[in-house]
Amino acid sequence: MPESRARMTTGLDTQLAPEIDQGSTGHRGRTSWPRVTFGVAFGLLATFALATGLVLATEQQYVGRVLPGVRVGSTDLSGMDAAQATAALTASLAGYARGTVTVNTRAGAEQVSYAALGRHADVDRLVSAALAVGRDGQPVDRFVAGVGNAVRGVRIDPVVVVDPTAVQAALAQVAGRTDSPGTDASVTYRPDGFSVTPARPGSAMDVRTATDQVVTALSSAAAPSTVAVDAAYAPTDPHVTTPDAYDAVTAAARMQGALLVAQGTDKWTVTAPTVRTWISLGTRPDGSFGPVVDTAKAAKSIAKLAPKIDRPARSATFLMDKTGKVVGATGGLAGRTLDATATAARVAEALLARGQDPTVPNVPVELAFIALDPALTTAQATAAAPLMQMISTWTTHYDVGPQNGFSANITIPAGVINGTVVAPGEVFDFWKVVGIPTPAEGYTAGGAIINGHSAETGAFAGGICSCSTTLFNAAVRAGFPILARSPHYYYISRYPLGLDATVWMSGGAAQTMAWQNDTPYPVLIRGFGSPGVVRFDLYSVPTGRTTTFTTPIVKNVNPGADLTQYTTSLPPGAAKRVEYPTVGQDTWVTRVVKDKDGKVIRTETFYSHYARVDGLTLLGKTAAPAAKPEPAPSALPGDGGLLPPPDGGVLPPPDGVVVPPSPAP
Repeated sequence: MPESRARMTTGLDTQLAPEIDQGSTGHRGRTSWPRVTFGVAFGLLATFALATGLVLATEQQYVGRVLPGVRVGSTDLSGMDAAQATAALTASLAGYARGTVTVNTRAGAEQVSYAALGRHADVDRLVSAALAVGRDGQPVDRFVAGVGNAVRGVRIDPVVVVDPTAVQAALAQVAGRTDSPGTDASVTYRPDGFSVTPARPGSAMDVRTATDQVVTALSSAAAPSTVAVDAAYAPTDPHVTTPDAYDAVTAAARMQGALLVAQGTDKWTVTAPTVRTWISLGTRPDGSFGPVVDTAKAAKSIAKLAPKIDRPARSATFLMDKTGKVVGATGGLAGRTLDATATAARVAEALLARGQDPTVPNVPVELAFIALDPALTTAQATAAAPLMQMISTWTTHYDVGPQNGFSANITIPAGVINGTVVAPGEVFDFWKVVGIPTPAEGYTAGGAIINGHSAETGAFAGGICSCSTTLFNAAVRAGFPILARSPHYYYISRYPLGLDATVWMSGGAAQTMAWQNDTPYPVLIRGFGSPGVVRFDLYSVPTGRTTTFTTPIVKNVNPGADLTQYTTSLPPGAAKRVEYPTVGQDTWVTRVVKDKDGKVIRTETFYSHYARVDGLTLLGKTAAPAAKPEPAPSALPGDGGLLPPPDGGVLPPPDGVVVPPSPAP
């Protein structure tokens, strides 16, 4: 019997674990606890491996999808991916956006939909939560949880969100319809002073409190489909209170006195009535109510001081010795012009300070200026002086007579132009330099064309074109760009064919002669005038440029006839030449200007159309019976000048167009 039990035990031990050596005792078949422990551990490992395999297999099957048994509210999301779950929950939870908030205002109930307040289920958050179920912890834990979830299910409660910004905006609209803004105090000007209308306070809905109430109520998923909120109102002050209005009136009254402006020791007074026109009451840049200075009106008033204050800049000029050599330079002078806008800003600051504090002294406001630099500075003139040479000259000879004011209308502008310096880049404009001729300067009547015939004294300052044409020829030969030039009405033989330049004024119209100094050096103009001759010399730093002209191309030649006419204005048998015949023609002269290396700088063609004029000799005859008087003839400028109408002003051109001719030689 003992032997048999021993075999059975040995057989059981063999099934659980390998046989274990019992040492020198020689006993066999006794049960070993280490063998049992090892067996249990092996079983557990096998079970863990099996569970892990099942978890991994399940997770592999549900990659990117909700595990079985997961619901959100009553919606089963088992096996759905994110897009499917989103679509399912968007449809099933759409009811959270349906509902109405009723706002009970003092003007009645106003309703706002949940959708307008941004209330909706937080679908993205719910889908993320559903996808995360069963995916945390160790594999065995996920296995156990997954089995439980599949059997019992997992329910996720819906979550809703509300947009506080949308709620506040919607309630602000309700407030805008029900608030009472009140009435600002107002001020009215009266002959006896100011009249103030008091302000009336208003009331405003407490939008912030109502917003908090609505957001709190709708943030719960269990909120009913209708939520009511009672609006509360609080008193509000108007933008302009009654004390504000009285303070503004007091400040404006202090500001309306006379104002002093100054430039150095010179002072000018702006009267109180003028200052008053600049001041009004209104909202200021900082949002407050009070006196406002209209700086545009102030600038307009201040600008009237400009003629007394402005000082033009004066360019430096050159000194010459008796031989005509440039030996030095005289200093230029910076100019200034009144900056009315900047001065108005200073005035406004001073007036506002006076209105705010009655103790502020009434000190003069310094005028603001804009500095004007001379076109040619002293340094530039001094540097150029030793290098200056004559670069061009032209002389015109003419007959002295009433047609040119006995030379006065030519020599006077030549003297005015003499010494003019044209700085680099500057433009010489004949009328801007000479100015409008006046009798006070010595100008007198000169030649004109009347009804197609020459008149010796038909235009004021007639004959001045001899001056403009002479300077034009000096400038055009120096290679300068010509900006303005017009030929005479008919060709005058003392001028180069196709290279004359008339100037005139008539009414608001004018023709000038202008050219630009396109070199980096100043140009000095020397003008010389004496009876019968006018000359202009141009001095500058030589650039090496050369100027050539083509032989004039002449077309459409139309010689004038020489006519005889009888008149009773001469004794019978006497003769008087009153018009010389001139040839009508079109001419083209091309100028080519090259630099010192022979490269062409510019090529331009001067076109001139000259009208035909018939010659006329008067022969005296016996007076005939009086005939019906002819209409008074109209006049056009002759060799430049100004046309006086009967009242002594400036005669407008016939048909609105002036084509100024010159008298025959």
